[in-house]
Formats: sequence, structure tokens, C-alpha cells
Amino acid sequence: MAITILYLAVCVACWTYAIRYGDRAARFAFVSFVAMTIGTIFATSESDEFRTHLSFWTGFNTLLFVTDLLYFAALFWIAGTSRRYWPIWSAGFALLCVLTHFGPLIDPASDSKIYRGLESFWQLPILATMVIGIARDKAGGVGRESNPARNSEGTRRSLASRIVRPHWQSRVRNGTSVSVNDRR
Repeated sequence: MAITILYLAVCVACWTYAIRYGDRAARFAFVSFVAMTIGTIFATSESDEFRTHLSFWTGFNTLLFVTDLLYFAALFWIAGTSRRYWPIWSAGFALLCVLTHFGPLIDPASDSKIYRGLESFWQLPILATMVIGIARDKAGGVGRESNPARNSEGTRRSLASRIVRPHWQSRVRNGTSVSVNDRR
């Protein structure tokens, strides 16, 4: 019980930070994390009405897998539409969380404590990358109002253009080199 209370306290602190200092990507990641946490509570609830035909932690938990898969999809979408780096790391940790679910399918006799421990572990790096990424963005002068996923004309840049020319490279505007973060 103490671990659950500590985990929820850390979550609330991280969520508060994301809402206060984060941009649109951080707020969407926050909403997705809350939805994933609620889904996890239902998927691991000891109440019979939520646990029908679920094997809880002793095998593959379908509802928990779907919850984590949807959270990974949300972070993957955020990473594809944002120019921040922390969503990429968070999506990677969420993918590891999703892949953890295949352990009981590969070895059904594996210990349920290992499955639960690995499944729960990946949430902490996700929260850490969110907070560290938001703090680095804030320290770099990227505030909530700016939207670096848009170019200087105000139109959204595609993922392909960001792959071809990463955002840390400078652009040439009117014969002078200008950093991407510089505004007109």
C-alpha cells in the first residue's frame, strides 16, 4: 500500500509540473498518462466485475495490454507531431512496457512477480523523461505559448521535413544563417 501511495504522489507531482510548465505535447501526454493509469487500475482491480476472464498478473492480461498499447500509440503520435525529444524517449519506454506483456506468453510458468515488477517499472522512466524534457525545454526558453512544430510562416511542418532537416540545424533566411528557435 505504501508503494502505491508513493507512486501516486510522484505521479501527481509530475502531472502538476507537466500542466504548469509543459506545452501542448506535455498536456496531451499528461491526459494520456491519466487515462492509462485509470485503465491500469481497472485492469488490475481485485473486483470481480472488472476482472472477468482476466488472469490478473499470473498470465497475459489483455485489458492491461490494450491500455498500455493505447498509451504507447498516444506517445508515438506525440513524438511524431512534436519537435521535442522527450516524447521519443517516453514512447520508447512505453514500447518496452508493451513488450513486457509478451513475457508470460513466451514462458507461461514465469513468476508473476517478475511480470508485475517489469510492467510497473517502465512507468517511472516515462515520468522522468517527461519532467526532465519539460525542464530542459523551459531552461532553453521554449515556453507554453510557442509551437516549434510550426515553421516561420505559421504552417505545420511535416515529419518528413523534420527528418530531412533536423530542427537543430540552422536555416538560411535572406542570406543570413538564423537558428530555428529565433523568431522574426
